[in-house]
This record gives sequence, structure tokens and C-alpha cells, in this order.
Amino acid sequence: MQGTKTIRGLILDMHMLREENENSVEESVLGCEDSPSMVNRLVGIVCQRIGNIPKTSSTSADVIKTEAFTNMRQLNVLLLNDVKLDGGYEDFPKHLVCLRWLRFPLNSMPTCLNVEKLVVLDMRHSRLKHAWQGKSFPCLKILDLSHSHLLTTTPDFTGLPGLESLLLKDCINLVKIDDSIAVLRALVLLNLEGCVKLKELPKTISDLKSLEELYLTGCSELKVLPKVLAQMESLKVFLAGGITLNELALAREM
Repeated sequence: MQGTKTIRGLILDMHMLREENENSVEESVLGCEDSPSMVNRLVGIVCQRIGNIPKTSSTSADVIKTEAFTNMRQLNVLLLNDVKLDGGYEDFPKHLVCLRWLRFPLNSMPTCLNVEKLVVLDMRHSRLKHAWQGKSFPCLKILDLSHSHLLTTTPDFTGLPGLESLLLKDCINLVKIDDSIAVLRALVLLNLEGCVKLKELPKTISDLKSLEELYLTGCSELKVLPKVLAQMESLKVFLAGGITLNELALAREM
């Protein structure tokens, strides 16, 4: 794999490459309004640059050996879609600033996965049940776990002191927001739209002194809101469509 030492960005989109007709691609790995044809060209360029990526002997063409990343020491941006890795995560790039891994296949992030320099972590449509334990992301600004239908609780936020955007949209089995959300003093946006099993918000939400946008649309089981929401001066946008207003009340503080 000659030339991999200088690569700074890499796209591997197995989901898209399986599509027979490029016009049928509904979701770009870039997560925006980019044309599928442009993304296809980018994938082609990347594949040409790195040559053959080592795969396992598995019948699945989507399983890639982690040793493929061994020499990519300058890699800053990694965009994966529907990719499964085989091998130890010690070889995973350690200087990533942006990791977008759509359809992440594991129930939790491996403890040996060292990506502490991340600024953006996008794991939409993942199979995460419990995101991680004891991990620290001191530089992380954006965390997107939206559409992770197996996720039941949020991670411990203690190691994310600089987080500004937390997106948990359509996490249909999410039942608990960890109380450690109180440490997110820089959080500006919290999106919980479509979290249909979420029944309450932690009272510690009052500690989010920078929160400007809160989205609760479609949280149909959420009947009680912390009284402190009405006292949060920083809050500029509050959307709670789909919640039955005659059943919604501000919780009385004990």
C-alpha cells in the first residue's frame, strides 16, 4: 500500500458501492447535499491512491483488516459507511480530527480505540447499545448518534468537557439521559427528536448555561419537563411538537 503515509483523508463507503445504480443512492457518506456521482469519484480516487485494502477471508467483502490503517499516521479525516473491521484497534489512526462511521457494527466502542483528538464524531445508524465507558474526548465539539435504534442510555459525558452539539435524533429505545450531562457547560444544541421512549429529562439540564437550542419533537412519552427550563436565559429555540400539551406539566422541584 504505497503512498498511504501521506494520506490525510479517506472515504470507504461499502453501502454506496453496493448500489447498482448511482442515481438510487439516497444518502451520501458526506451527510449533505453532495451529488452521488461526486462521492463515487472521491471513492475511486481514494481506492486508486491506497491500492488494494487487505480484507479478511470472510465471504463478506465489507470486512477490512485493521492493519490497512497501520501506515496512515497523518490521517485526519476518516469517513466510513457500513464497514466492519477485523483485528486489533491498536492500528486505528490516532490523529483523527473527524470520524464519520455510519452504521457502526459494534454494541460499544472498543476500549483500545484511541481517538482522543477527535473534534467531530458521527456514528449515525449505529448498532451501539452503550456507547462507551471511561473514554475521554477532550477536543470533541460535535457528537451525533442519531438513528441508533439499539441505544438505551447516553454515554457518560464526563470526558467531553468541550462538547457543543449533541444529536440523538430518532434513538427510539433511548430511555435515559445520563446525569453527567451537567458537565457540558459549552453545549449549545441538544436534539432529542423522536426519542419515543424517553420519559424524563435530568434536572441537571439546568447546568447547561450555554444551551440555545433544545429539540424534543416526537418525544411522545415525555410528559413532565424540569421547571428550570423556563428559567434558562440562554435558551432561544425550544421545539416540542407531538407532545400532548394537556398532559405536559412542569415538574415541581422537591
